[in-house]
Amino acid sequence: MQTRAKEIIVKQDKIQGIITRDDIFIPAENIIVALSPSQSADLLESHITINRPVEYPICTVYLQYSAHIRLSTPMSGMTGTLSQWIFDRSEQTPGLMAVVISGPGKHENMSKDDLISHVCKEIHQMQPSLPEQADHCLVIREKHATFACTVDNEKNRPHSQTNISGLWLAGDYIANNYPATLEGAIRNGNNCAKLLATSLR
Repeated sequence: MQTRAKEIIVKQDKIQGIITRDDIFIPAENIIVALSPSQSADLLESHITINRPVEYPICTVYLQYSAHIRLSTPMSGMTGTLSQWIFDRSEQTPGLMAVVISGPGKHENMSKDDLISHVCKEIHQMQPSLPEQADHCLVIREKHATFACTVDNEKNRPHSQTNISGLWLAGDYIANNYPATLEGAIRNGNNCAKLLATSLR
């Protein structure tokens, strides 16, 4: 559909459908909301309460080198540097590296060019076979990418099934045994789908 839902319609504690940002009503008996905690809280504030945890940013710096460039391993962790993880994406795009910086830090106030230059130097120091500068670069900053894994947040994580018939929750913030991870999001998605399927029997 390639459109956003701006409102979820509920009557007598039962899902009726959604209204898109283009003011089109789409009827539905079941809706799965798989958003960040703050986005879910905004969308659902008229219907259920979702705790708003402290959210952390994730910054990814994509570095495109010559197609023959490879790392010795698909993923490497880095310590004592601004860069935290480097992923070799050459299987998808030859010569492409993704450098990930998770959480708050001085990189948030760095310009795009300064950040790219800093990261390139760190990567070159770790892997001297890589050029000092990449051919092309892209910086993606996600300000609300993940949530802080604290005791209070753990207590307040919601469950997939809500008290509104037909309204389901998924995403990494939903209660499980994992912190803010892709694995947790996958588990929650699978569990949510199973619960919904069971409710239809």
